[in-house]
Amino acid sequence: MSKNKLITSLIIGAVLFSSLAAFLIYHYMAPARSTIYMFNDSYSSGEQVTSDMLTPVQVDSQIVVAGVSSAFVTPSEYQDIIRSGDSLRMDVTEGMPLTTGMLSVSGGSKVEMSMKSDAIAVTVPVNEYTGITNDLKEGARVNIYANLDSTVALIQQNKRVLEVFKSNDGVITGVAVEENIQESMELIYAVTNGSIYLGLVDSTGYQASEGADPTYSPYSESYSEIPMETEVQTEAEPETETEPETESEPAAETEAVPEVFTP
Repeated sequence: MSKNKLITSLIIGAVLFSSLAAFLIYHYMAPARSTIYMFNDSYSSGEQVTSDMLTPVQVDSQIVVAGVSSAFVTPSEYQDIIRSGDSLRMDVTEGMPLTTGMLSVSGGSKVEMSMKSDAIAVTVPVNEYTGITNDLKEGARVNIYANLDSTVALIQQNKRVLEVFKSNDGVITGVAVEENIQESMELIYAVTNGSIYLGLVDSTGYQASEGADPTYSPYSESYSEIPMETEVQTEAEPETETEPETESEPAAETEAVPEVFTP
C-alpha cells in the first residue's frame, strides 16, 4: 500500500514539474505582447482623436513597422490623449497604427498640425492688393502669379493657404502656403527676384490648366516687327524708281527676319 502511495506521489510530482517547466518555457520563449491602437477608418488632418476612431490590437512587443519612426501610443498615453482632446496633424487611413508623431501635441504649431506629412509651409509677404483681401482665411485656395522680367506667369495653381498673418490694425501682411520641395524653391525665387500676386479660386470647381504655365508679356513678335517692315518698304521705293532692273534686291531684303527685342 505504501508502495502505491509512493508511485502516486511520484506521478503527481512529475505532472506538476512538467506543468511548471512548460509554463516557464512558454513564459521565456513566447514573444511579449503589447497593445497598440489602429484606426477604424480614414480621417483628415485637424480632426480630434476620439475612442470610437480606434481599436486596440495585441501585437508582438518587438514588432517593427516599415516607415514608422515615431513611437506607438501606449495604453497609458492613450487615455491621456482621449481626455486632452488631442487632434491629428496629418491625414490617416484605415489600418494605420496611432503614433505620437501623428498628434498635434508633437507637431508644435497650428500650421504644422494642418499640413500634409510631406509638405512644406512657405510664408510670403503680401498686402491687401497682392493678397486679394484682408478677409482671406486659412484653408482658402489660391493661384500664384509671378512678375519676373516684365513677364507675368501663372506659376502655381490651387494652392492651400495654411495661415494668414495680419498687422495690429487687421491689414494682411503675409500668408503661409502649402508647397512641395520644388514649388517652395520656385516661390521663394519669384518673391526674391520679382513680385507675386494671389488669385482666389473655388477649390470645389476650379480646373487647373494643363501643360506649360500660362504667361503674358507686352513684348511680342508682331508688336516689334511692324515698324521694321515699314522701314524696309520705305528704303525700297527710291531703288524701284532709279534701277527697275534690280527689283529682286528689295525682295531679298524684305525676306530677312527682323530682330525682336525682349527685356
